[in-house]
Amino acid sequence: MNRPLRCLVLADTFPSALEPWRGPYNRRQIECLARLCRVTAMDPMPWPRLLRDRRAWGLAGRPDGVLDGMTIYHPVFWYLPVLGRGRTWRGVACAVERALAREPDARWDVILATFAYPHGLAAKRLAERMGVPYLIKARGSDLHSLPASGARRERTAEALRGAASVVAVSRNLADIALQLGAKPGGVRVLTNGIDAGAFQALDRAGARRELGLPESGKQVLFVGSLLPVKGIDVLMDAFCAMRARDPALFAQTQLLIAGEGPERSWVVRRMADEGLGGSVKLLGHVGRGKIARLMSAADLLALPSRNEGCPNVVLEALSCGTPVVAARVGAAPDLLDESCGIIVTPEDSAQFAAAMEQALAKPWDRAALRRRVEGMSWEANAQALHEMLLQAVAEFAAQAPAREPGKF
Repeated sequence: MNRPLRCLVLADTFPSALEPWRGPYNRRQIECLARLCRVTAMDPMPWPRLLRDRRAWGLAGRPDGVLDGMTIYHPVFWYLPVLGRGRTWRGVACAVERALAREPDARWDVILATFAYPHGLAAKRLAERMGVPYLIKARGSDLHSLPASGARRERTAEALRGAASVVAVSRNLADIALQLGAKPGGVRVLTNGIDAGAFQALDRAGARRELGLPESGKQVLFVGSLLPVKGIDVLMDAFCAMRARDPALFAQTQLLIAGEGPERSWVVRRMADEGLGGSVKLLGHVGRGKIARLMSAADLLALPSRNEGCPNVVLEALSCGTPVVAARVGAAPDLLDESCGIIVTPEDSAQFAAAMEQALAKPWDRAALRRRVEGMSWEANAQALHEMLLQAVAEFAAQAPAREPGKF
């Protein structure tokens, strides 16, 4: 191809002028991709959003310049609540078509959907009308949360079967995509990237002083939303189990919880019931810069999730020279081995407690932990994705009759 690739992105979660913090991993990947090719991003908004926030009407009617180097639209998609959820893919596709009408002379070579359903099936419809291939990025809950049967599963499978390629962020998701009928030769694993410059192995004692944490003792860090799927109850059970298993270690260990969510009130009650006020510190929502310092200050990152795609906190912790204890879910087994962490059975709090004790007692080589994620930048990630897009376009062109691409 003698000109830059033209890629239309259908995003399920993406930054906007109102919420520039949304979709940080989509943002970084597509932001870096836009340096390699021409990108137009579509982040369709469900219509109830307009009822909750009147400012959203302003997003719906114009391109959003929140990110440099690409055009972004947030068209509204309409559907019938409850009864119409099975047809949300049609609403997404129609919303994208309306937005594309604002650029009648634009053409695209390929479509990338950042979520399997409804965005993947909407991409299939649009790609068929344009005469271009489409790819689907499988990130986690889009495939992990599928019911055993029913319309959503069937429509997700339909989207995966038609995709030129499925880009999965973990081997586990790649296996699920294959089981659902994705083309065996078209399923690729591409784990998330990392901003290594932002997440560095700072001096641990200095980071603790800056954060107001004790310079002695052990610090275990949890970073994530306080949701049931994140396993905060498993972590609390494991931390309490440490008190019974090794009182001396427990006495010198503090658990730092960075995040907000509906489980916070439960955590507060559990702290009171167990008398953990001096051992557990709730930090609330923490900005990205402080997270990097917390990871350098911590002796260990704990990830007890019941479900994950590619947990960036693992990459970020390793980049800061901090080992990880994680449940065997999502990409965690792809990212960790005995040189940089410990993997345990999901929802097994006793095993998680034993793994934390083992990790806290081990002298880890922080430089070696950081080397584990060398080369996994978002720039390298976008380059790999760009090559997949180019390959899909070339293979599609070899199979399809010549036509002007990307035009309705």
